[in-house]
Amino acid sequence: MTDSPPPLTGEYVVDEQYPGRIAAVTAGQSLRTPWPWIGIATAVLAAGLAVRGGPEFLWVVAAIALLSGVLLPLMTYVLIRQIGRRQFPPGSVLRIGFGEDFVSTQSPMESSTTAYAMFSGAKRRGDFVLLRLRANKAWAVLPGELVSDEDLARFPQG
Repeated sequence: MTDSPPPLTGEYVVDEQYPGRIAAVTAGQSLRTPWPWIGIATAVLAAGLAVRGGPEFLWVVAAIALLSGVLLPLMTYVLIRQIGRRQFPPGSVLRIGFGEDFVSTQSPMESSTTAYAMFSGAKRRGDFVLLRLRANKAWAVLPGELVSDEDLARFPQG
């Protein structure tokens, strides 16, 4: 195992659409979690109760369906796009380097070197690569063109 960070060899220049694209892939990923589907199932259950309980319960069904099926992905999109606009202004440069045991990244806001073992999964989604962090289950999102299939295979798959 090597202790030195790998050199930053890949570069991506952020364009104006980058925050919106990264927000879209993140919002899409939120639909792959159980929470929107649990909300929709709850809405179906509430609809059954509304049929038995009368029309005064229909607002509960509508609120649950709206919150779970529409607002969660929409709020995720809006929040990530706003954060992305602040963290990745157009023209800023993202850098990455892959070593034997570590991946190094650099953005306008931060730099990090992380062992591959700190990730629990990696996959391509559209133009991006999503890396699942083992510690907090969050997803790190990288421009896909910076990650070759060979480099993607370095991460635990999941």
